Amino acid sequence: MLLEKAYRDELSGLLNRNGLKEAVKQLPEEKRHAVIAFDINCLKEINDSTGHKAVNEMIASVAEIIQANTREGDILARMDGDEFAIVLNGMDDGKFALEKMQKICNVIEQSKIPTTAIHPVCSAGIAILQNPSLFDETYQQAQRALYHVKSSGKGGCALWNESI
Repeated sequence: MLLEKAYRDELSGLLNRNGLKEAVKQLPEEKRHAVIAFDINCLKEINDSTGHKAVNEMIASVAEIIQANTREGDILARMDGDEFAIVLNGMDDGKFALEKMQKICNVIEQSKIPTTAIHPVCSAGIAILQNPSLFDETYQQAQRALYHVKSSGKGGCALWNESI
């Protein structure tokens, strides 16, 4: 029970950063996995206009959306603030992972919380994990793809490649 609390984000119910690292250690080494770093771009705006309660509602809503749109066995985590991570277990097709995340972002962007008229904007970066021992490096690649998307100011999803 205490260990479970140490690995969970209380607000979203998803794994936290420590829980994510432990879960990744359990991934099968013989398979490749899609690593997704994504965030919700409007949480500061929601906080400034409506307050913490609305932000908390949005974070909980995003957690529900990603749980409903991923498979059992996928790893879901809230890294901090507005940043989340997903590991699609056994997913080695970057294009399919990109399409999957675009669908999740569309659902997130169509959602809204009752206390605000602001619709969230989702940005995501994806990289393919070759081996669980390379998770930190692969997550950094996914983050670079995420920052590449965010630099456009419009949201969206990108698959990491050497040019990013």
